[in-house]
Amino acid sequence: MEKRLIDERKRKAEYIYNLYESRKYRQEDIAALLNIPITVVRMVTQEYDFEHTKRKTPDNLNEGQLLKMVICYEQMDYLDEYDF
Repeated sequence: MEKRLIDERKRKAEYIYNLYESRKYRQEDIAALLNIPITVVRMVTQEYDFEHTKRKTPDNLNEGQLLKMVICYEQMDYLDEYDF
C-alpha cells in the first residue's frame, strides 16, 4: 500500500484521537466539527482503545477485555473519503 495514503489515514485518525482524548469534545461534537458521520469517529476511538469515554489500559481492564497492541492504518480505508 502506498506510504502517502497510510500517512494520510494516520494523520486523520490521530487528529480525531487527539480531539477526543482532550476531553473537550464528545464523539458527536467531533463528527459535527469535521462534518463526518459519528460512526467514523466511533470506529477511530475504538481503534485507539476507548470504550464508554475511557481509554482502556492494563490497569483498568474489565474481565474479558483486551487491549489493541497495534493500530492498523491499512484497514482504516473509511477515512479516505473525508477531507479534514
